[in-house]
Amino acid sequence: MVSITSCQDWEIETIEKIGNRLDGYHPLQTTLAETNGSQCGYCSPGMIMNMYSLMKSRKLTMLETEQSLASNVCRCTGYRPILDAFKKFASDAPNSLDILDIEDLKICKKSGEACSESSCDDVDWCLVSRNEVISETVHIRLCDDRDWYRVYTLYEVFVIWQRWEAQSYMLVAGNTGK
Repeated sequence: MVSITSCQDWEIETIEKIGNRLDGYHPLQTTLAETNGSQCGYCSPGMIMNMYSLMKSRKLTMLETEQSLASNVCRCTGYRPILDAFKKFASDAPNSLDILDIEDLKICKKSGEACSESSCDDVDWCLVSRNEVISETVHIRLCDDRDWYRVYTLYEVFVIWQRWEAQSYMLVAGNTGK
């Protein structure tokens, strides 16, 4: 969850837009259901929307599909049926998928070979490079005369503090500020 002020300039699509009971379901939704990738259903919308947005930009490989789920949490299903479902959409997916459990998936992006956890960098699992992120400070004046800033560097925080040093402030990171 993010504050609505963090969403400026975002194009937001919901799980209901891509498929629903009245208009029909998206292939990602039906495949996840058919492969038993949804147990309690709590993580399903996030998993599907993550794959949907990535697939809109390009055709993913099986390795990229594995890596794209790194930030999504599932507490029930155990990821295997979710991976089974989504890997069917990969550009290099064979007709018959024999997929290892996620615990056994230790493959380095650079070499494509098995590796120990210590030989893989976090950057190996990142699908978005820093250069692809727009990083301009965003300022929004709220209706109650408060100011909201979205910053990308610590330097930007200090610039804002110098400008408004007499005012109180609240830092929000991951929408956890209070």
